[in-house]
Amino acid sequence: MPPPDPVFLERAWSVVAGAAAKANLAVVLGTERVVDDALLITALVVNRDGTIAGFQDKVQLDPSEESIYSPGLGRRVSRLVR
Repeated sequence: MPPPDPVFLERAWSVVAGAAAKANLAVVLGTERVVDDALLITALVVNRDGTIAGFQDKVQLDPSEESIYSPGLGRRVSRLVR
């Protein structure tokens, strides 16, 4: 498997955000992201207008994920724009 590519991920999130705005839909997208050289499992939250509401990183990993991913820190609340 190739190493994570932050540029690819940012571009993909931008495409999803644009599609969300065009369709006037909020999106919660399962994805990965790189933070401080650590790969995280995360959910990207996109508002109906295409703005990014935030991320929620997985904090409790399955043992099968521990060799690839790092756990996130804490819980976040994202407020969607109506």
